[in-house]
Amino acid sequence: MKKNIILSLIAIMATTLSYAHNFKVVNPNDKDVDAIYLLENKTPFSFRGKTVSFEIDFSSAEIVEFDRDFRTVLRNFGSIDKYNADNGEDYVEDWPRDLFIMTAFACKNLSSVFGAEFVPKEYEGETDYRVVVRMGLFEFGHFVFIGGVKDGGTVTKGLVEVYDAGGNVLAVYDINYLRGKNVGYGNGDRVRLWGKKFSKEFKQAL
Repeated sequence: MKKNIILSLIAIMATTLSYAHNFKVVNPNDKDVDAIYLLENKTPFSFRGKTVSFEIDFSSAEIVEFDRDFRTVLRNFGSIDKYNADNGEDYVEDWPRDLFIMTAFACKNLSSVFGAEFVPKEYEGETDYRVVVRMGLFEFGHFVFIGGVKDGGTVTKGLVEVYDAGGNVLAVYDINYLRGKNVGYGNGDRVRLWGKKFSKEFKQAL
């Protein structure tokens, strides 16, 4: 009896400590598609009432086309620069605008969801936190209609890193094949709606 009580107290203490430090590690095999998971949280933080620098980093991204399971890569088009160049001058010229739209709408949605002020990384004022989305695999639309028109929202596999004002890593999250909304045929429409889905799932991950 005494042994059972001691074991119960140890279990309660372990749970309390885990909650107090807001720390957990997710087994990759337990993950569902279309979600964001906390991988590691070193220091508790809260965005509410704070100013947060936000950046979407495509520097290491690979632009792909997924199978309908949203995990299997059917085609890999290479880097974002190669993908745009292969698709013509319009893609190259439009990409800075599309990325700006993607970032701006993400900031708008994140600000609303977290009760904070999310601003693009170019913001020159002081910020309390910095959030960087590291794109790994990215698709602009997940299947093709007759005539080659892509339908479906974006699909994202990557990481989210949260830093404090001093540049220290506070937390890292896994974006597990997050699927965006399907509106319009242009890449600008799909990347605009990426922010709405990302904001919702990121909030749930916290």
